[in-house]
Amino acid sequence: MTHNSLQRIRKRAPQFIVVAIAIIIVAYVLISILEDTVIEGGPVTGGPVISAIISIMINVKNTVKSWGYFGIFMLMMLEASSVPIPSEVILPFAGFLASTGQLNIWITVLVATVAGVTGSLVDYYIGLKGVQSLVRHRILGRALLSAAQLEIAANWFSRHGAIMVFFG
Repeated sequence: MTHNSLQRIRKRAPQFIVVAIAIIIVAYVLISILEDTVIEGGPVTGGPVISAIISIMINVKNTVKSWGYFGIFMLMMLEASSVPIPSEVILPFAGFLASTGQLNIWITVLVATVAGVTGSLVDYYIGLKGVQSLVRHRILGRALLSAAQLEIAANWFSRHGAIMVFFG
């Protein structure tokens, strides 16, 4: 191989890594579905996706029940900061616990609201400082976005940020 082709491969290495990880995840999910349907003879709806959803629901329920307000705060903060924890599971169960007298409804609403704002502030801070760090250290810049593309996005956000946030 020539020196130029090696440099091109090195520049594209982060992209290859991202694609390889995506292929591995898709292959794992497909193999799990095939294993459940072909080998074990189970229905497709009982596969890994449904099992993962049920597992998340059980874990959320156990966390809220055992940790109380702190559990609600942590789960809602994670949910608001873009971690895929469904508030549709957290809040109804917290409401159920409040209806049985195990939690106070007003404290529950206050804790969930403060946690939502806190999680949004975490995302805001990551957006404010994280992108600059990614560009400065070239962590994801080579894999997903170039410095020029991030600069264009930052300029566009500077001009239309309020409208983007409102509609977003």
